[in-house]
Amino acid sequence: NDKNITKLHANFCTLAKEFNLTKENASTNSAFITKIQLQDEINNGLSMYIATEGKEYLGCIGTKRSKDANTWYIEKLAVIPTKRHTGIGSELLYFAINEIISKHAQKISIGIINENKKLKEWYEHHGFYAYEVKHINHLPFTVCLMYKDL
Repeated sequence: NDKNITKLHANFCTLAKEFNLTKENASTNSAFITKIQLQDEINNGLSMYIATEGKEYLGCIGTKRSKDANTWYIEKLAVIPTKRHTGIGSELLYFAINEIISKHAQKISIGIINENKKLKEWYEHHGFYAYEVKHINHLPFTVCLMYKDL
């Protein structure tokens, strides 16, 4: 719904500001995703989960199976700015990992902004390894692909 898409944008807007992302230079970033685009992703296999405390929205995470049934993706992990560094992101990540394990997957893959060293270290702390860094022509940053064996 419209409230959830607004919250998703708010989760990612701090990252967009930090890395000078705009609708023009990074239209696929979650800070700019439209309700229709998100619905299309859900229709194409993305499962979205929302963390709440009572009625308060705290964050979200998505999972999606890759073409290789043994690998799943984690996408759109975000925590509202006022609740960051409280363990909610880790809880969301563990929840998603357990969901993926229940699907008998062997690997999880993620893609992040390579220049976001803090996030890269956070994923490494949670057992992910960088396996490729690549430049995608239409993006103003390099993408770091990371994985975690299950």
